[in-house]
Amino acid sequence: MNRTSLSLFYNRTAVFCTKLFVLFSLFIFSISAEASCDYQINQVSPFFFSANVTITNTGTVAVTSWDVTVAFADATNISNAFIQGGNYSLNLSGTGPFTIAAQGGGGNSGTLFPGGSVVLTIQGQGGTAIPSSLTGSLCNAVVENQSLTIVKKIINDDGGTATVSDFGLSSNAGLVIFGTPTGSGTTADPLVYTSSPIPVVADETYSLTELDVAGYSEGTWSCAGNSGGFANAFNAGEVEIFDNEDVICTIANNDDAGAFSGQCEHTINSFFGGFNGTIEITNTGILPINGWEVDWSYSDGSVINNSYNVVLTGSNPYSGSNVGFNGQIPVGGSVVFGFTGSGGGVLGSLTGPYCSSSVVADNQTLTIEKEIINDNGGTATVSDFAITTNAGSLLFNSGSTQGDTTTYQSSTLYVSPGTYTLSETAFAAYTAGTWECTGTTGAVIGTFNAGSVEIGSGENVTCVITNDDIPPQLTVSKSTNSPPDFAGNTVSYN
Repeated sequence: MNRTSLSLFYNRTAVFCTKLFVLFSLFIFSISAEASCDYQINQVSPFFFSANVTITNTGTVAVTSWDVTVAFADATNISNAFIQGGNYSLNLSGTGPFTIAAQGGGGNSGTLFPGGSVVLTIQGQGGTAIPSSLTGSLCNAVVENQSLTIVKKIINDDGGTATVSDFGLSSNAGLVIFGTPTGSGTTADPLVYTSSPIPVVADETYSLTELDVAGYSEGTWSCAGNSGGFANAFNAGEVEIFDNEDVICTIANNDDAGAFSGQCEHTINSFFGGFNGTIEITNTGILPINGWEVDWSYSDGSVINNSYNVVLTGSNPYSGSNVGFNGQIPVGGSVVFGFTGSGGGVLGSLTGPYCSSSVVADNQTLTIEKEIINDNGGTATVSDFAITTNAGSLLFNSGSTQGDTTTYQSSTLYVSPGTYTLSETAFAAYTAGTWECTGTTGAVIGTFNAGSVEIGSGENVTCVITNDDIPPQLTVSKSTNSPPDFAGNTVSYN
């Protein structure tokens, strides 16, 4: 072959190779990598968020390296990124937008094959974690700004103690995460739990469900911000969300009257300077009580010094709640806790979620005072008069003396409304006193050995009886040993 032929051969070969390269390039372009990207929030709070970016290879070639760029409209910050179960090295860069570059390490676990997908988890803090854009070498996803927020309202004004976790709210839109509630749980100020916004895809219908909790009315869903349809059944609700709609769906529940009810009974046994007391809580409702609380106060300023079977807080008023072992009260059952205090233990109030039908036991009192006047040589004390009452056993103090009068005071007796006897024995050389009572609106019989007092609801009665020693009497008798009296005679007497 001569040089001319050789030159022609190379030239033709070059032309053929150039055409082949062009054809190969067109072929490569026709099978270039394509992917879809899906962003899903897993968890979000003021201090932490977690989200998944699912990258699916919708092309026809395998890919070992790619990158994703996420931008946020607020202060959301990405601090960590990882792929579970994949042989990839990741590089996180940027301060907003953030770029995660992935390089596969080879092999099946480091290669994204056609039809396969990989889940990139990103973590950070601050903001809502809702992206404004999601782009990358494999995807140029359109991030729509739709969201679904769920609001839960709970009214606990009849003894209920449910929180949002009891209702098991869920949606196929994503994980429903609630923060700290607002409100006190009353009808006027219900507990309000608001979820973090859930980013959603437009033109889709999302489920709304919650559990039917015993003792609570079944709520219905209401939604605002949506132009599509929705169903409001508590356990089969749904809402349709279109482009750029931020939808808020709300459901409320109220505890049923009578479902959570109880009776609270306050009982006191007093001694000089103090008292032993108990409060009994009885479940009169139709559902078990899981955790209880009672609040009470003393109108005389009594102070509780010790307690048992209760977590006690406050200082008149006091608040008591269950300890670990006695928090549950079955229907018809009861729990009792006790305490020791100083003062008279005069109850001022007794309230609580399970005192809705409570009876305050022995909230009336009877105190007896005995006054003895020893101004004529008498030496009697209170024990000499044997004072009794059917209201209870009497224990008197040592008495307080002013001048010739000593006043003895009994311990306070806690009684139910009713009529109570008052009696003492007669004691020689002392006047028989009469009973006088203050603090009662009922009848009083003052007879010293057959007295009584009627005590009405909430009355604190004091009954007093006074005895005075009788002055000694001088008796003079006269007799004579002289003859019969005659005029002018002198008569002598012994």
